[in-house]
Amino acid sequence: MSQQVALELGVSLAAAALSEEYGRHAESIAGALGAGALYGVILPYSRMQELEADRLGVMLMMGAGYDPAAALSFWRRMAGDGAAALEWMSTHPAGDRRLAELEALVGPGQAR
Repeated sequence: MSQQVALELGVSLAAAALSEEYGRHAESIAGALGAGALYGVILPYSRMQELEADRLGVMLMMGAGYDPAAALSFWRRMAGDGAAALEWMSTHPAGDRRLAELEALVGPGQAR
């Protein structure tokens, strides 16, 4: 939520700063800057946080004595339950990428 507020504030400030020089086009330019920040900074950062949460979850599972391969079978089921979204437009990593990251942690031959 704080990222969204910062993005909206930044777009508003950009529109105000550009209004004198670019007049009626200032809001369009600021909107394009906002979209660039959303797709270029905020969403990729959110995907990195999701992958970090996966890594931490596997470490916690191992520390608690659970089989971390269960995470692989869980995410394989999740990946098969719906249409794949375009990763660059999502706050979550694509299923294939998420599974590849988890397999690197747990081991590729686990939980088939």
